[in-house]
Amino acid sequence: MSNRLTRWLTLDADEEAASADNPHEPLRPEQRRGALSLLTLAFGWGFLITGLLVGSQLGAGLYFPDLVRNAMWGNLVNFVAGALVGYMGYQTACNSGLLYRLTYGNIGAYIPVLIVAALTIGWQGIVVGAFGLTWAGSFDSPLFYPIAIFAGVLYTFTTYNGINLLDGTFQDQDLQVGAGNGSNDRIAISISSAKSSALGVGSNSSYAASVDGAATTGVLVAGGLSINAVAVGATVADGVS
Repeated sequence: MSNRLTRWLTLDADEEAASADNPHEPLRPEQRRGALSLLTLAFGWGFLITGLLVGSQLGAGLYFPDLVRNAMWGNLVNFVAGALVGYMGYQTACNSGLLYRLTYGNIGAYIPVLIVAALTIGWQGIVVGAFGLTWAGSFDSPLFYPIAIFAGVLYTFTTYNGINLLDGTFQDQDLQVGAGNGSNDRIAISISSAKSSALGVGSNSSYAASVDGAATTGVLVAGGLSINAVAVGATVADGVS
């Protein structure tokens, strides 16, 4: 356990340089990612349960026109700030850590890093609090703190050990749902890859950009129509038309 923790905290420059993110130097051209995957991440990152909970509490005390106006102003500020930061990353191919060093120097870069660390701790507290509130139903419930602490331990465990759910490697996992040890007490689950190449999106897509051939206006016979290499069956009379 200690050896694994030491390795986890030790910098391996060669391993980091070979990784997809390459965090210690600007990205190489082949490491840059497409707009679709980045936009997917951006949209998914915005849908956080904590933001929904806070927004519902703030919106409850506002008139609807004021709520819409404040939401628009807040999103505009976020858009401008995010666009500027994204543009800097696009132009320099550097992550935020490298930009901190470039702007503040090697020592001064610790200031924004500490600020981000403090915000991350606060965000983690809000997340586990929302988890505890959802299951306990109230902050005053005696179950709130045990559930919130369990959620924090669970998040830390999965971060440390790593559980990939969307890359296609999460296969044949048993989830315990019952009190016993029989087959009826477990659910086997597998999650297919959600990568763009597996979903048929992007340069590896199997979908054609154009369609050749004439439209079928008569009776459809077996083998007469194929869509994305899948044959459509023959027309069957329905007794009406």
